[in-house]
Amino acid sequence: MIRSYISVSLLLLTGPFVVNAQYLTDNNTAPPRIVPSSSISVAGDSTVKTPAGRPSNKASRKPPLPAAAWQKEDDRVTGNFNKEIMTRLKGTSAQLIGWLYDSCLDGASLHSSWHGEFRSDKTTDSAGYKYGIICSFPAQSGRTAPIATTLGITANDLSPLIRGVNVYGHDYNAIVPVKAVRNGCQYFEPPYMATGAMVAAIRTGKINAPHISSWLVTAGPDEMPYVAMSRKEFLEEMGGSLKTNKETMIKMLKEKNPVRPQTVQDAEKEKTLESFSTTYHGAELQMRKRNYLDHYKSDEQDLKELIDVQTAPLDSTIAFIDGMLHRLAPATLAAPAYVPAKASEFEGFADGEEDCVLLVHLKKPFATAGPEKPRYFLLSWTADPSDADAALIKEQLNKRLDVTFMKELLKK
Repeated sequence: MIRSYISVSLLLLTGPFVVNAQYLTDNNTAPPRIVPSSSISVAGDSTVKTPAGRPSNKASRKPPLPAAAWQKEDDRVTGNFNKEIMTRLKGTSAQLIGWLYDSCLDGASLHSSWHGEFRSDKTTDSAGYKYGIICSFPAQSGRTAPIATTLGITANDLSPLIRGVNVYGHDYNAIVPVKAVRNGCQYFEPPYMATGAMVAAIRTGKINAPHISSWLVTAGPDEMPYVAMSRKEFLEEMGGSLKTNKETMIKMLKEKNPVRPQTVQDAEKEKTLESFSTTYHGAELQMRKRNYLDHYKSDEQDLKELIDVQTAPLDSTIAFIDGMLHRLAPATLAAPAYVPAKASEFEGFADGEEDCVLLVHLKKPFATAGPEKPRYFLLSWTADPSDADAALIKEQLNKRLDVTFMKELLKK
């Protein structure tokens, strides 16, 4: 039976709720259960404390998990980690997998393998660690699913929502538009970015393009990891970029078309006029000389005309942008800047269009926060829209997803 997967990348965090945490390392080890008491047994004599007010909603009804229910796989680590920090992160991952099993999904009815993922790279907007949990579930019906079904929750990594936009050679960060507010947080439906053989398979209709649902969990509505760029800010920045491009183009044209000294230009002109005398005489000679002088252009004139022609498109766009800055109402200019996702030139804002993105500034983490401190979580679900098994789990997720637990972790 070919397995389809749900990969749940749940983000971890360090904080005062982790005390002497011992993480799960053995395969075939079930996740810890969240119980009404202030702590839960993770492995051996180790204890992981739970946030206050987060008792299990089934602890009194369900027996301990069978060892093979959710199988533990080897963790995947990229980069270098301090041993003490890694121990805390793995202990937190054990608690989070228990919360996922007991509170978010009906874990007892599912079979899963899971592992932690930890990355210490400094890409995207994070100066700290990116880490989480990956869970994989086989199709409950036993049928073949062409697309892996994944559920991922990661800390400090906004890259699944970020798109790079280059307008007139200037790079901007952009985020897919918010679709709605669900489960108390921003909800997105970013496009699936196919690679390799998947591109051809989707284009030829052999498989459906996966559907992605993403929830951005923050400690509060005013603690987003990004700030929207206003239209005014974008227009001013783009106008400045275009003027810089124009200066660069002019410099390049001057280098390729140097202006000769005036004495050299005058000598060449006189030599050309004298050359007419060897071929023409009388009235015809005078006509030839007059026609030459009427059309004569110095190096400076030639260069100016060349620059005017080459920079005319930039001048037109700069005038268009300046006109918007001076004519649009202040409230309109203060609105968020939405542009086409594949924009290379500016032809107007794209609010509400299908392929638009929001230009943003990515916030930097506070210098006082530890590198392992989670600043936000991103939960992303990816599935074949025709997969009945995935649809059932997605329905369960929509109904039972309570981000309060993750918000409590962010506030630690």
